[in-house]
Amino acid sequence: MDAFVSGQAGVALLRDGDNLMSIHANSMDNVIPRQISDAHLLLGEAKWFDILEDVNQEQVCRHLKCAQDKENALQLILITLDSELSADVRQEAVKTLEELLILKHVPEYLERILYARNLPKCGDIDTALKFCELTSANLTNDFLKKLNERQIHIESVRLQWELIPLATFGTEDNRDYFHTIAVHEGLFRDIVDNRVSNANVDIIVVNSMLNPFIKTLQNYRQVILQWVRSFQTQPMVVSLQQDEIDTEQSGIQYSSHQPRRISVDRITAKNNVDRQKVAIIDAMRNCDFALVRKYTNELIEYQLKHAKPNEGPGLACKSLCDLAKQAKALHMFNLQLDFTFQSISLKHDDGWAWAQYADALLNMQKPNDALEAYERARSFGETVIAKNGKANVLKALRRLPEALAIYDEVITEYPQDVYAKTGRAEVLKSLNLLPEAREAYEKIIAKQQEQTLT
Repeated sequence: MDAFVSGQAGVALLRDGDNLMSIHANSMDNVIPRQISDAHLLLGEAKWFDILEDVNQEQVCRHLKCAQDKENALQLILITLDSELSADVRQEAVKTLEELLILKHVPEYLERILYARNLPKCGDIDTALKFCELTSANLTNDFLKKLNERQIHIESVRLQWELIPLATFGTEDNRDYFHTIAVHEGLFRDIVDNRVSNANVDIIVVNSMLNPFIKTLQNYRQVILQWVRSFQTQPMVVSLQQDEIDTEQSGIQYSSHQPRRISVDRITAKNNVDRQKVAIIDAMRNCDFALVRKYTNELIEYQLKHAKPNEGPGLACKSLCDLAKQAKALHMFNLQLDFTFQSISLKHDDGWAWAQYADALLNMQKPNDALEAYERARSFGETVIAKNGKANVLKALRRLPEALAIYDEVITEYPQDVYAKTGRAEVLKSLNLLPEAREAYEKIIAKQQEQTLT
């Protein structure tokens, strides 16, 4: 018997031949017969599930209990840190969390999740530590202190992740999936710990590239090398010549062990741009939009002034698209629209910028304008993202047969495109073609399982 276990959903799906059953965390003695079409509904919004092969019911229940402990601990620590909740609720969460942190697998899991992103603004760690003292929650106290001390390194590692060009991943879906695997496999945590100890980051590179899950991901070598590049201590041959090779913009790949020739001015320029982006993102998170505009204008002016001839608009356009992604993640769609409009104004023939502009228009409830923008993206070479985007807009407009036709066209031309396959399944469901939708979802799940086990 095989099983799919999700702590987030609190459910395990058991497959025995053609039979599908479910076990739920709140009643593990009860095995419920299921249909294949129930699978995606039971797993819900869970981004990750563990796959167990050749197991019995007792082993599945034990694994589900561990997964549930980890998920409960994550929710408890978020409650503990939430300044908007009452003192009584937070203090009770500390007591319960203390009991779970005794289990070895729990703190390890929490570090994998919490080291991947800075604490939110409402994360009140000082008061949480006081609750630990009041309740003698020593394990929780130690965990929170360690988490607090690592925030500066977590921010640094996170920033370097966000600065990896989308082209390195291929698509937005590939980047999201890579991120899910990187968190689950503890890459963020490992790099943070490496920064704390100031050790040689090359051991992280080697271990990551040997990880069987990471090795299944598209361009995993390039992603990891770009991610840790600023943390490496390999010697560089520095030149004062203005026209030396700019490794980031040229697209040429170098071994992490090979000295590189980079102009001093280029290094300074890149560091300045990175710092300006951090300042803009912080201003966004603090909702200081006047400061966002000021810093953004300074960033554009700086890149136009310090880039090689004809490179400035492209570099500034890329920075604006990066900032637009951050605005979208914060649900600041007006700001996303502003950034993307500036990007196409600076470089009118950039297909990727037009696609980002189209996405922003759709988020601002302007679907017809979004369709036109995606057509511009297609005319400037971004064929796949433009077709998928157009289908997504048509889906939002309830022009479902047209959306389905485009998704089918993309899948025919690009059989591995997960975005198109998922969109097609959603359209089939909306058209009430349930058998076809179920088959489409099953193929997606089967492909994910195959990639995970490879």
